[in-house]
Amino acid sequence: MTTTLPMTPGRRVTLAAGTPLALAVIGWSALTGVAWLGQGSYPVSVHMRGHYRTLRVTADAGAISIGPGTGISIGGTARYALTRSSVNAHPIAGGVEISSQCRQLTGPCTFDYRVTVPAGQRTAASLGSGTLTAAHLSGPVALHDRSGHLETRDLSGDAVLTDDSGPVTASAISGRSLSVSDYSGSITVTGLSSADVTATDRSGEITLVFTRVPDRVTVSDWAGAIRIVLPPGITAYHVRASTRSGHAVVTVPTASISPHVITATDASGGIEVTRWEGSPPA
Repeated sequence: MTTTLPMTPGRRVTLAAGTPLALAVIGWSALTGVAWLGQGSYPVSVHMRGHYRTLRVTADAGAISIGPGTGISIGGTARYALTRSSVNAHPIAGGVEISSQCRQLTGPCTFDYRVTVPAGQRTAASLGSGTLTAAHLSGPVALHDRSGHLETRDLSGDAVLTDDSGPVTASAISGRSLSVSDYSGSITVTGLSSADVTATDRSGEITLVFTRVPDRVTVSDWAGAIRIVLPPGITAYHVRASTRSGHAVVTVPTASISPHVITATDASGGIEVTRWEGSPPA
């Protein structure tokens, strides 16, 4: 015997709201399946003639690797699903921007680029999601990764490194100034000889290992340990270290009149300011 449930106002509301939602989920799943089946790709090759003070490269997702070359060039592969992505060049103040954008609702879309720039070139790169790397550059750089690993090595110009979600790893940084920030992820910089260094993190450990005595170091963290490792020697530092939850350990020579100022603040985590002995630590 089958019992028919009465159509109450509550059931009517549930059907009215749930039916379109169920149809939307089914439609989205179908579209996603078609997108994965309808993938395509095309090569990207851009060579810029003339002199540009600034090169800016932006991409929604993928991998960008930046290195030295005799001129400005971008080579790689763009992958998309259903709707072909776009790669455009347009002028900006003092230079040119190469922007790569996805034009689809769902499915894979990436841009995998190898970028070369001449010596001394000012370079900026922004990646929405993926791995952003730069190495052996002598000009100023500004790199931003919204979600992924940001990795640099052998930068001799001023550098600004930012990551919203993912680790920042850098080595052999010798420009006059370095600014590195992360919202969620660790920051690790080794082989650091910059005179002016600023590092900030909302959630993650910060490690800075210096090979040369810095003039000014400012480090702040909301949640994570701070470790500052300075070169061996008798140099005294004006150290200001404070943490609300953790211990501050300072083992380097200190003097309030020193021109070498180290400022470290942490809301939740320990602070260590020390020197390395023997070979520089990793």
